[in-house]
Amino acid sequence: MSASASTPARRSRFAVALQTLRSEVEAGRFAAGGLLPGERDLAERLGVSRTTLRRVLTVLVDEGRLTHRQGVGTFAAAEAEPVANPAARWTGFTDDMASRGCAASSREIGRAIVRPSPEETMMLACSPDDPVLRVTRILYADEQPIGIECAAAPGRLVGERIGHSRDNPERLGASLSDALAKLGLTAARVLQRVQAIILSDGDAGRLGVPPGSAGLVIRRAAYLADGRCCEVTRTVYRADRYDLVAELGAPARS
Repeated sequence: MSASASTPARRSRFAVALQTLRSEVEAGRFAAGGLLPGERDLAERLGVSRTTLRRVLTVLVDEGRLTHRQGVGTFAAAEAEPVANPAARWTGFTDDMASRGCAASSREIGRAIVRPSPEETMMLACSPDDPVLRVTRILYADEQPIGIECAAAPGRLVGERIGHSRDNPERLGASLSDALAKLGLTAARVLQRVQAIILSDGDAGRLGVPPGSAGLVIRRAAYLADGRCCEVTRTVYRADRYDLVAELGAPARS
């Protein structure tokens, strides 16, 4: 069998194994905080190689459904659902800035159909040869650069809704999230991770701060109701101009 013929099968096995194990964790098949079966047994039960299984486990660890302890094993998360701020909700950049009293704008600096990065391959459950639509833009608050956003969506999902998107990605408009929503690809849930970083020289230059300045990187994965990941976004912010604000509900009293 040729490599091109086997690629869809590999992608399908990964996607099926990911959804199967995710569903089992959500359904409580594994006790909260309990140790999962060993890699050999788990890979055999899911019908995938151990290499593919490790990709599946990495995604579920990133989603907060599993935890991994080096030299010990992989465990179901202590809670059935990832711990989240009950008052928090996902908002787009424009709404986020409006809530802070700032005028939002953006400037696109890149748009293309390309091969996915390793992170995009993992989160979008695609193969390294599958095309993705990637849009990069600089974000502004009151006309001052505040962040750099790189968003990607699977080419196969976009292509299902727009006939010639591979040759004409400009038809999608400026905001990838808004464009996907107009195509009926509205996210049912969004997972977000925040990390403190030191800005790269390139990002620092684009954001108008000295090299070595502090920054925040926010990674988001948006999922459709059927469990497919429809978009992954990585946004780097200036730490001196952007902070995270959340209203927390009062703790439950016993």
